[in-house]
Order: sequence, then structure tokens, then C-alpha cells
Amino acid sequence: MSANLARLRKRAAELEQKKQFDRALEVYVQILDEGGKDLDDEDVPLFNRVGDMLMRKGSVTEALGYYERAVDMYAERGYLNNAIALCGKILRVNPGRTQTYLKLASMSDLDKAVVARVPAGCNPVRVALSPAGDRVYVTARGSNAVQVFDAGKLLGDREHSLQASVPVGQSPVGLAVDGAHVFVANSDRFGGGQHQSLSVLDPAHLDASAGSIPAGGFPRELRITSDGKSLLVTNFESGSVELIDLARLDEAMRGAGK
Repeated sequence: MSANLARLRKRAAELEQKKQFDRALEVYVQILDEGGKDLDDEDVPLFNRVGDMLMRKGSVTEALGYYERAVDMYAERGYLNNAIALCGKILRVNPGRTQTYLKLASMSDLDKAVVARVPAGCNPVRVALSPAGDRVYVTARGSNAVQVFDAGKLLGDREHSLQASVPVGQSPVGLAVDGAHVFVANSDRFGGGQHQSLSVLDPAHLDASAGSIPAGGFPRELRITSDGKSLLVTNFESGSVELIDLARLDEAMRGAGK
């Protein structure tokens, strides 16, 4: 550590002792900015310290950025256990942070890249995250159900990660999720095509399906448009694409008799 960085570190510690946390935070950030890639190993934990101080201020996004900088620096210097531990810390705050899962995989040996595995029903075929990243939805085709997991527990509490198993239609495949609904494409792939539909689930009440909408032959993939106003459905056997106006969703379900 250079003499100037040593002086700054001492100054930041003194400010913390005096409970002048905002000023201490500014000095710690200055140390990290000035040190850059040339920081000594003993200074890398300052990224974590800054992240914690930002979390206490409610600056979550900025805090996660500092945690991830620590992950990168630990990994580059071969301190993989430290890096992996910080990834776990990040995912407890933001379970849906995809780049953190990718960092975990890249740091692991190939035979250790799978960091968690949980049962997901019979023939799980599609997976989708809630907009907040706190839930994972899986269509279990052979179980005629959607499995709902707590994303935050998939790493640390796998045995209690399953929140619900919601019965839907025959051979569910496609999934799409917005803030108010979970849409499921019931393909009836092996039942002769007499029960093809879209199930609509309410994320706030996962004890049963909220309703259903008719579909074409073998509804397979679902996408919500970028404006959040429409649902696109590909019907594999029918060779067609449906466009469903979500503002008229209740009307569509009433027409189908729910």
C-alpha cells in the first residue's frame, strides 16, 4: 500500500470510530478508486465494507456493485472461497441476479459448477423468474402442475425452497410471468389434443388456478410484449400465433367459463 493510501485508510478508520460514517464512506471510496487493480490483498475487503455501508444507507444497487467488484478481485487473485461467499451474500439480497450465478459457475470447477439441485416434479420443461427475481416457476409436464420455488432458498435452504405445487391443465409446457399473472401453456401433448388451454395463475393466491383461456393446437411458447399489454402464444400444431389483450383477460376467462 502506498503511503497516501495508508494515510487515507487510517483516516477512514478514525472517522468510523467517531461514527462519522458518511465521511468515512467517502474516504473508503477514494481508497478504492485510487488503488484500482493495484490494491494490496489486505485492501480488497474494503469493497465489502463499502457495500455494507451503502446497504445501511439504502443504496442497494450501488452496494451490490461494490460486492461484485470484490468478487471479481478475489477471483482474479485466487481467493475463490472469499469470492463464492460474497456471491452468496449478493444472492441473499437479490436472488434473481443472473450475472452473480454466472460468476459462481465460472469460478467453480466443472464438476462443481452445479451449486444447487432440487426436485421439480415429473418432467420439468420450462422455467421463468418473477419480475422481482424472488420466485422461480417451473412447468412439470408429467405432473400437470407448476412448481413454485423461493429463489433465495435455492442456495441456502433447498429443503424448504418449494412454496407451492399448483395443478394446471394437461402436459403444461410454456411459461410467462408478469407482476399480476403467471400464464401456463397446457399442451395436452399426449392426450389427443382435447384439453389444450392456457392456465392463468394469481401469484398472490397459489392454491389453485385463477382461470383458463382457450388455445390452439399444442400451445407451446408464451411471451409478454415489452409494453406489458399483450400475451403472445405459439400454437405448434395449428401453425398459428395468438395475441391476447391482457386488458380483456377477465373477459376472455369468463367467455371460457374459467
